[in-house]
Amino acid sequence: MAADGLKVISYAFKDMPLKKLNEMMHSFSLESTEFRSEIESDLIYLCTFGLEDPVRDDIHEVVGFIKYGNNKKDEEKEKPTKHGSTVNIKMVTGDHIETARHVGLVSGILNEQDAQEDGVVMTGEDFMNKIGPFERLWNDDTESFDVIFDNEDLFNHVRKKVKIIARCSSEDKFVL
Repeated sequence: MAADGLKVISYAFKDMPLKKLNEMMHSFSLESTEFRSEIESDLIYLCTFGLEDPVRDDIHEVVGFIKYGNNKKDEEKEKPTKHGSTVNIKMVTGDHIETARHVGLVSGILNEQDAQEDGVVMTGEDFMNKIGPFERLWNDDTESFDVIFDNEDLFNHVRKKVKIIARCSSEDKFVL
């Protein structure tokens, strides 16, 4: 279903006393492995279905305009000149990687070659593993966090190549 662009949703439940849930929410980060492991264990499965979330009909025109500064058809698009450029559009989503790949192809963010090339479509976890270690440091001058990479060249290589990051967390978005 995901490879056909559907958002795959499963429903399951478990009985848990509210007091235990409150204790867990105060003991663990809601995005932590420990919290998810406890919440997602011993579930009672109900069903799975695919939800269609169609892209806009004019998405190719919008993507073309963003990439090339015009909305010409693919065969009419001009190559960037020495002084011109194209925009490297990135899609960052919480969707499953196959759903994201499908949307990337349908929207024109990816072509067929991109969709199969290593490092162009990846999960947030893969992204973090590929960029290597980094630190998040507070900058008093800008009053914001800076990200300092152990290997900035590696980060820049991954950043330039990736077009879609699926199953993306807030931290993945911040680092990108």
